[in-house]
Amino acid sequence: MSALAFDTLKFAQTLKKGGFTPEQSEKLAEAFAEASTDHLARKSDLRELEIRLEAKIDSKIDSLRIEGLKWLVGAIGFQTIVILGAMMSMIRMIGH
Repeated sequence: MSALAFDTLKFAQTLKKGGFTPEQSEKLAEAFAEASTDHLARKSDLRELEIRLEAKIDSKIDSLRIEGLKWLVGAIGFQTIVILGAMMSMIRMIGH
């Protein structure tokens, strides 16, 4: 994921103005900067992931369509053979 721009100095100064000690402000700013660069996704990261997932899903759907078509053709072929076999049997029975 892309690094997120974060102004630790400005964040620490804001915390100091809010009543935090300089040490608390600096440590919080460091922790927040580390967490935001390591664990947060940007919109572009999410869009890239969405595109990759859509491509995978489309590929799986296409694969399932092909498999379904194979089964359908196979089932139609099998039914045709069964019907023709039954008709041949009936013709033989009638013919004798």
